[in-house]
Amino acid sequence: MIRAFLIYNILTYASIVVWVFPAIKQYKTKYFFLFFIFAATDIFVISAVFLFNARPSLLYFLFFSVLVISFLNTNKVKKHTVAFFFIIILLITTATYLNIRSFDGVILLLPLTGILYFLTNDFLLHIISYNKINIPLLILVLYQVLGILKLLNILLGLYESEFYFYTASAFQILIGLFFSFFSVEDNRLNINVHIKNK
Repeated sequence: MIRAFLIYNILTYASIVVWVFPAIKQYKTKYFFLFFIFAATDIFVISAVFLFNARPSLLYFLFFSVLVISFLNTNKVKKHTVAFFFIIILLITTATYLNIRSFDGVILLLPLTGILYFLTNDFLLHIISYNKINIPLLILVLYQVLGILKLLNILLGLYESEFYFYTASAFQILIGLFFSFFSVEDNRLNINVHIKNK
């Protein structure tokens, strides 16, 4: 138990330190606000829990919801309305079917899935628009998938969930290190693809 607590603390504080640097590196890029939220969230949440005994799930929900809103404009709201409702219905159905009892966790899945949706949409649009695979965007999608799977693992209490949590957290720290050195808009990290038009 003490060992697990120690590993958790090491990963948590390592993540906090590492993710400060991507926010600096991505300054003035399209995704700066996303990296800023990633960097600031854990710092703010841990401080609020320690100082005011705040509910972490609520704070994470607020931060990630702001992030979802940052992706939106009026046209996007109209364009993606069906997708939003589909995501909400899918999450509620899944939570009911799998007997997930943590309401906070299910609610937190909503903005996390919304962020994944927009990142995946940007990734696919980049391929369609430029015939290029943007590796940093692909890695961002992977990062978000890992985050959602970590939460699902905890909610479902899957076998060896602790091991997966630590492994996924370590990979997310490595992703943070990657974005400390490479910008999302670095053209050197694009791979050309050829899409055949019918």
